[in-house]
Amino acid sequence: MKPIDRNCILMFDEMSEQLTFDKSRNMIIGYVDLGYLGRVNKSANHALIFMVHGLHKNWKHPVAGTVESKALQSLIKDIIIALEAAGLVVLATVCDQGATNRKSISNLCLETQNRNYEPNPYFKINNHKIFTLFDPPHLLKSTRNALLKYCINISVAAGTLSHTVAACMEQTISNPCNNLAADAIHTAEFIHDIDYLFVSFNGRLPSPELGKPYRRCLSDKSAHKPLWLNLKPKVQSWEFIS
Repeated sequence: MKPIDRNCILMFDEMSEQLTFDKSRNMIIGYVDLGYLGRVNKSANHALIFMVHGLHKNWKHPVAGTVESKALQSLIKDIIIALEAAGLVVLATVCDQGATNRKSISNLCLETQNRNYEPNPYFKINNHKIFTLFDPPHLLKSTRNALLKYCINISVAAGTLSHTVAACMEQTISNPCNNLAADAIHTAEFIHDIDYLFVSFNGRLPSPELGKPYRRCLSDKSAHKPLWLNLKPKVQSWEFIS
């Protein structure tokens, strides 16, 4: 494997819970099992899949475990250490915004907090930075849920907080025959900003798609950094008022 192909991210996500019988090992899978940390005669209430995925080349390898927040924090570090011992270079972690994940990531970042006590978007393993990222679809879903106060699936959230909805609102506002108030333009602007952010986090190609300058991989020459610098103070000023 080329050195650049060793760059990777560590992803982890929850699975649905159930008991299954593993014939090859003659044991029931679904009880609390922390690997070297021990197995307990108690049904697990959740399970996480750990998967390492290449950044430059499309390869992946899964690792599974049933964990609690304190154990998750230790396992993240141990898995990264093991991966790096095998020659891989872990540059970031990716997960959703579940309470267990957020607590573990927050604790890891606190371990490497700077002397000014400013929050870090990373933690350190073997003295190099591991950046912490949340899955962009779940960031979009969380924004939608913060507005509506109930859970909604990601496809509905993406369809609502989209360029299409914002453009339709702008068209309706500009038409005097419609009843949408003029100050609704601020809602349209908010939806545009959310759409720009979501698109900018989901680029897969080296070149932008037609009409979508932010839907591409991040690079020194891409439009991502100016967009993020422009939107950062806006996002920091957002407030959800009940």
